[in-house]
Amino acid sequence: MPAPVPFAAVPSVAEMSVLRAVIYASLFQFPLTPVEARRTLVGCALSEIELMALYRQSGFLQKRLDYRRGYFVPAGRGEWVVERADREARSRRFIDANRRVLNVLCAIPFVRLLAISGSLAHLNAPRDADLDLFVITRGQRAWSVSAAIVVLSKLMGCRAIVCANFVVTDTDMSIEPRDEFSANQTIHLRPVIGADAYREFLDANPFVRTVYPNADSCEQPLWPFTPSLWAARIKRVLETALVIPSRTIEAICRGAYGWHLRRKVQNWASPDQVRLTRTQLKLHGNSHRQAIRKRFDTAVRATRIPTNPTDVLRGNSSARVG
Repeated sequence: MPAPVPFAAVPSVAEMSVLRAVIYASLFQFPLTPVEARRTLVGCALSEIELMALYRQSGFLQKRLDYRRGYFVPAGRGEWVVERADREARSRRFIDANRRVLNVLCAIPFVRLLAISGSLAHLNAPRDADLDLFVITRGQRAWSVSAAIVVLSKLMGCRAIVCANFVVTDTDMSIEPRDEFSANQTIHLRPVIGADAYREFLDANPFVRTVYPNADSCEQPLWPFTPSLWAARIKRVLETALVIPSRTIEAICRGAYGWHLRRKVQNWASPDQVRLTRTQLKLHGNSHRQAIRKRFDTAVRATRIPTNPTDVLRGNSSARVG
């Protein structure tokens, strides 16, 4: 009979980091593979082998987490593994159904990075899935690109599902606030085009690698969509044709679309999470940031972790970095 796994009265930083990674994902009923858990370890650099060895040796973790069919889940939530497979299949069907939309978005001129964010980036889409977008533009063209996304999605009859939530220029890629929530959103972006711009974005926000030291952009999972060649060709032609008038177009869009957004923003649920500048459009008008923080803190406390004021990972999850 194997010897019982020892139970530590106070968990180590590494144990807390593993627990926090799985609990955060559990807010979305999303089991984590060891590779995914490693990428989302907060402030703790471990290899996948070290992570698995830690789990097998830790009574603290084994009491709170199960490892089922290659996934970590909170104890007693093994059914989420099957649910994850169902959501992934739904996500892939959604992507297949919207390939034309994605190709058209990839053809928009002066877009350096078009990335999917939110649940679809995890292939964990609910039944009412959206195409949540993060965009980096070439030069100060954030307003004209945002307007183009709105107009094209309306013309294609898919305005209800296309949401350009964050558009920044490559002249101003630093984001706020520099906290764990922003870092988590960043490492889970799935570039459709512009992997080089995504790496530049990470370099412009070094706090992300401080929070998640294992989140190497080169190790990102493949996203199941590759743009058609015609999208890239059209994009090049449009950029050549519009390079001179683009400044005028940007000024017009900034005035007209800016007036429209500023008129609406005060009626949104979280106007404090909206940013409208020449170089950044952050349209998180219905932000889940505060709700997720509260749910996460509640879930961590529910594990009945022994308090230790010296353990920095046991502080408030909203603490800023840098």
